[in-house]
Amino acid sequence: MNIVKINNRLLTYIDYDKELAEYFNCSVEEVVKDRKKVNFDKEWQMKVKDSKTANKFYAQTFSNLFRQAQQREKRLVLYRRILKNILETQYNYELDMSFSEHEYNGKMFSNYTMQNVLDYGCGIGDIGLMMAMIGYNVNLLEIGESELEKFIKWRFEKRNLPYNFIPYKQQLKLGVYDIVICIDVLEHHEDPKIALLDMYDSLRRFGYLFLEYGWEERIEYAKQLGGLDIDDKFIKKFIKEKFIIKDKDSFWLIKK
Repeated sequence: MNIVKINNRLLTYIDYDKELAEYFNCSVEEVVKDRKKVNFDKEWQMKVKDSKTANKFYAQTFSNLFRQAQQREKRLVLYRRILKNILETQYNYELDMSFSEHEYNGKMFSNYTMQNVLDYGCGIGDIGLMMAMIGYNVNLLEIGESELEKFIKWRFEKRNLPYNFIPYKQQLKLGVYDIVICIDVLEHHEDPKIALLDMYDSLRRFGYLFLEYGWEERIEYAKQLGGLDIDDKFIKKFIKEKFIIKDKDSFWLIKK
């Protein structure tokens, strides 16, 4: 991710093919060619039978890495809006992010180093990168020993940005995070109820949980993997009792 400050605005641009080429030590053309070869959905149908094989598939397949990068190209606007909402919620501070060809020069623009954030199910780490760049103390959680985890660590280390990786399935410490972000994750979790409570309990008093939960996706996921407990009643009741803001894209802001 490249970032520069112009006229008090943070501008971002990510060339995922270029990053993957550097990561794999190959050409951009080779990355594009390899990306076109992989078929995440087809591999999923062939290899995934239950939650155990699903997690193994998420961790080991390169198609998930390519898929994450491709999806992020389409979701960057959304992620920048999430970060803007976080900053506005905490500090009533306007942050407008948009695409630019400019390079990130490693400068920290604001001092939020006292704020601890957890990106739960961080994918390839875009939200965490954005927050680390402006000074947050960033913690990341993703399926352990995965291709995603290796790529995420490389992305942070390439930019000399500090981070802390939380082991997958390790219970989170109580009351340590000012912000927990969980986007497009909970509906794919083998036990979303336990994960949701774990995230909530890890918040400090007055901390915030930014959550998106795909109800329909969870139902489909449960059907495919043999009738996992959907936990819809509990999650809906929990969100209804705790949330303070819900936006048009079904993002829920929950305050401890």
